[in-house]
Amino acid sequence: FQSLSSWKDEFLIQAAPADPDNFPFVVLGNKVDLEKERVVSLKKARQLFCSENDTPYFETSAKDGRNVEEAFEAIARLAQEREIDEFEITQDNGVILDEEEEGRMRRLRRGNCAC
Repeated sequence: FQSLSSWKDEFLIQAAPADPDNFPFVVLGNKVDLEKERVVSLKKARQLFCSENDTPYFETSAKDGRNVEEAFEAIARLAQEREIDEFEITQDNGVILDEEEEGRMRRLRRGNCAC
């Protein structure tokens, strides 16, 4: 947990998202099936990073699949919410696209797909 902030910062530098301050993250504590070998308590895990950064925390197990689907659904929901927020709705209910998306749509209309 001590490295989470630096990992997040490094990810944002490498990925260079359009809005790094609102890029969605979740934190996964793995191997929850090995409770006897736990190093960080659930309470401490949430306090150390997640509550300070408004980041959802899931304790997961790759072995038995516990909370894996829930974690993926949470990050997908966060990403979808943020994507919807990026569109600006005009008074005539049109959508203003960013330059990259606008260029992609022009290419698609011309049949010049970059897929």
